[in-house]
Amino acid sequence: MQVKKDEWAAKLNELHYRVQTGEFKDREETDKRAENVLVAFRNKMLALPTKAAPALVGMNDEEKIKAIIINYIDEALGELERLKELSD
Repeated sequence: MQVKKDEWAAKLNELHYRVQTGEFKDREETDKRAENVLVAFRNKMLALPTKAAPALVGMNDEEKIKAIIINYIDEALGELERLKELSD
């Protein structure tokens, strides 16, 4: 009985150590950060038409229009790059 108790105590100590060293991350905190990143991405995507419209008014060059739109999309996708940081 004491052996089992010692084994569980050792496992619990190892778990605490791994959490303290950052090997394991708090799930709730990670979920909240991921949610914040996704909300920021969503907001950037929703703002894209309002942000891009003034830059596109009166433009006729299709390639320049595509480049501007791609730039705004890349900016929004940059928010998703922050998700990678959460898994590191």
